[in-house]
Amino acid sequence: MDEQRAAVMDKISLFKKPPETDAPIDPCGAISILIVDDEEHLVELLTRKIKFLNHRVVGKARHGKEAIELAQKLRPDLIIMDIGLPVLDGIEAARAILQTQRVPIVISTGAADEGTLHRLKDLAISAYLVKPYSPAQLKAALHVAMAAAERESRRPGLPGTIAAKGKIDLSAMG
Repeated sequence: MDEQRAAVMDKISLFKKPPETDAPIDPCGAISILIVDDEEHLVELLTRKIKFLNHRVVGKARHGKEAIELAQKLRPDLIIMDIGLPVLDGIEAARAILQTQRVPIVISTGAADEGTLHRLKDLAISAYLVKPYSPAQLKAALHVAMAAAERESRRPGLPGTIAAKGKIDLSAMG
């Protein structure tokens, strides 16, 4: 079933791997993204969408504990986090990450129920995507998250934010 779905997605031009090029990616325009999801086919599809939008996937985590470790090590500009993860769920992983660094987190989940939203209400989540979502919805969520990060960067706070790296350029978001 997953192979059939991947084959269909491969035929849709929007999800095809972007052509290889020697042109360098603008480091000030590209967002470095950590993907956290335990479903490999969804991670690969999301990776393609992110590359299509000219951003970079700098890491992939399959569970919440790994997400915390990679977020600390890689210091991504943004994290896309599934909620239903093994070992430690995405909400608890996001909570732990946000205690040590200021990074926009986009929640990506199939659960849009009231209980899930209630658990998220006291976290500084930048955007919320309900699976399945389109590339346009992903682009909008990235834009909202980066705009929130830009506003947040104007306030004093934790080091290692994207503002400190000089990588906030919303005009590059399209």
